[in-house]
This record gives sequence, C-alpha cells and structure tokens, in this order.
Amino acid sequence: MSPVERFHERRHAPRAALRVPAVVSERAAPADLPCDEEHLAPLFGESVNVSERGALVEVDEPICLGRPVVVILEVRGQKLRLDGRVARTTRVRGSGRIRIAVEFSEPDVRARALLRAEARKVSAQAVFN
Repeated sequence: MSPVERFHERRHAPRAALRVPAVVSERAAPADLPCDEEHLAPLFGESVNVSERGALVEVDEPICLGRPVVVILEVRGQKLRLDGRVARTTRVRGSGRIRIAVEFSEPDVRARALLRAEARKVSAQAVFN
C-alpha cells in the first residue's frame, strides 16, 4: 500500500490560509444561570487557516486536548463567536508558539456562510497568484 493510499483526508470543508485576529477562551466551570458563562483568561493570537468547520489558531499557551473553547475571529470587519473543542495542539518549532486546532460545534448559519465564502475567496486568490 502506498503512502497516498494510507492517507485519509478527514476534512469535510475546504480550508484557506487566512490570517485574522483570534481570541481563544477555555470554558471554566458550568454556569449557574443561562448566558452567565465563565471563561478562563483569553489567549490572543491569529488564525493560520479556517474553514466552516474549524480553525487552526496560533497563540502563546496550550489548551488541553478535548477542552471546550470559544473562538472569536474577526473576518471582514465582523466578529464571529464560535463554540468548539480543541482537536489538536502542536508547538511551532523555533518560535515557542502553540497551534491549536479547533473543531467548531455548530456555527450559526451566518458564521458558516461567511467562513465558507472567505475560504473560497482565499483559495481562488491562491490559484491566480
């Protein structure tokens, strides 16, 4: 079996190299009241790539695998709040930065459409450059 045959693509949506401001907050304890969520101190960074189903975000500190998080991305002047979980963490060699792969739970229709459009736009620009 060739390496290509062994490789299985897990992504279900096109992703695009998109560098935008990002804030990742790990959820702390469950809230006592609705809309009274508690979060640990936010991590400020920037996205590396995004799709309608997830994002790879570069920050200064790790978050444990599987932890629920809230990601805020600023795309086209709009702040998108996306709930998800940490799917993977990796350290960037030589920089000390951490890349956190976040799988979004269920982005709302507006957020999903905006992320899909942005991924297509960035992908089309890459083809023509």
